[in-house]
Amino acid sequence: MNAYKLLSGETIKYGELPPHVGAYLNVVKLAAADPAANTRRMIELVYSPNNPVLDSRMLPGRGMVTDAVAADPVYRIMADLIGVKQVQLGELDLAAAEAPYSIPVEEAARQLGIAPEDVVAAIESRRMSAHLRDGEWFTRAESIASYRLVLGNTEVAAAVGNEKGRSMGIRVEGGQFVRTKKKAHVMEGHLSPGWSRAIIRSTAEGGSVRVWIIQPAAKESEIVHGAFFVRGPFNVVERINNAKKANVAWKSISEQQLSPAV
Repeated sequence: MNAYKLLSGETIKYGELPPHVGAYLNVVKLAAADPAANTRRMIELVYSPNNPVLDSRMLPGRGMVTDAVAADPVYRIMADLIGVKQVQLGELDLAAAEAPYSIPVEEAARQLGIAPEDVVAAIESRRMSAHLRDGEWFTRAESIASYRLVLGNTEVAAAVGNEKGRSMGIRVEGGQFVRTKKKAHVMEGHLSPGWSRAIIRSTAEGGSVRVWIIQPAAKESEIVHGAFFVRGPFNVVERINNAKKANVAWKSISEQQLSPAV
């Protein structure tokens, strides 16, 4: 049995891999250890159409992250290795990233009105983001707010992509943009449970660029840009209309996955 410890403190155990999957995982591991490889290179490898753990049936020529892929231990390791590279390069302060995870399971259960074992089950099934310290799980306020919405069977839906004269993209922290359907140049999907923050960027003819930074919330909100949209239970915590500042904000978020419009 093989084992890998995530940056969150959780240990993933997995059995013998098919040769082509094991070989590709080794390529990603070597890139993570290579001082010459940067974060962009890691993202290119993990989300390459050549990555055998991604779903290539939904959109030929592209590797897609479906719910099944997101649960695959090999994919989780590869995605974590992007974070490892960010730590190596000083792009991610691990201590600062862990600091908000200060709420123990018992308190999270009290706030959610469920049993502690149900909180642990949500964490272990990645429906709530958490960090493991000294054998104990700790979550954060945003994760509790997000999971409260999950208990209410609500989610943030989005349609992103490119069309003539405009585009919209999304990057997510604490989760992924899970693609469920493609129609022409529009990719539809939803934000996976446990997301803590997301950034949406729109472009239009003439060089117009806008960015919205959102967080989970109880009220319904909507962002619309032509055929593209993001709608569901969230708050817009910041809106940036200056193109230069918008692009800086877009590049600064620590993303797990890039949307089709990047």
